[in-house]
Parts: sequence; structure tokens; C-alpha cells
Amino acid sequence: MAETPRAAPDLRCGWESDFPSFRSASPTAVRSGVTRFSRDSSPGQARVWEHAIPVLQREVSEVCERDPHSAEYTAILEYELPHESRRADAVFLVRGNVV
Repeated sequence: MAETPRAAPDLRCGWESDFPSFRSASPTAVRSGVTRFSRDSSPGQARVWEHAIPVLQREVSEVCERDPHSAEYTAILEYELPHESRRADAVFLVRGNVV
């Protein structure tokens, strides 16, 4: 699948894609979407994402290898919580559950 970073102004997140797209995306592309969305992030936060994105991609990859329904799951990074100025670092939508 193609990389599908979606950091459009109408979205409330820095990255949103299905699990296979997240797994195959370059960490640089994911980090770019997250940092474009989170303009107020510090250099320290950028370093954290540089380390965390490959780790999250490995975990998602394991799910993709083991779960035939994984193409239906969604990875969301830097999700802006409704009615708040806070953001969740990572949200995964898996089988009707929010993780």
C-alpha cells in the first residue's frame, strides 16, 4: 500500500492510516506528518518520535502478520482530543476498541 500520511487541516491528528500502510511507511514520512501537525512540539519530542515510530511500526507489523483482520485496523498519531488542547501520542482502533 502507498504511504498515506494525512495531516490535512481538517483532521485532528498528525498521522492516520490503516495498519498495513503504517507498517510500510517510511519512519521519516510518518514523523514528517506528526511534526507538521504538532507545530508546537519541542526538539526533544521530535527525538522521541524518531525512536518511537519504528518501535510502533514493529508492533503493528507483528499484528499484521498474526491477525488476518489487521487491514481493517487504524493507526493514529498525535490525535487532538475533542474539546481540549491536549493530544494523545498514539491511538489504535482495533476490532471496535480504542487502544
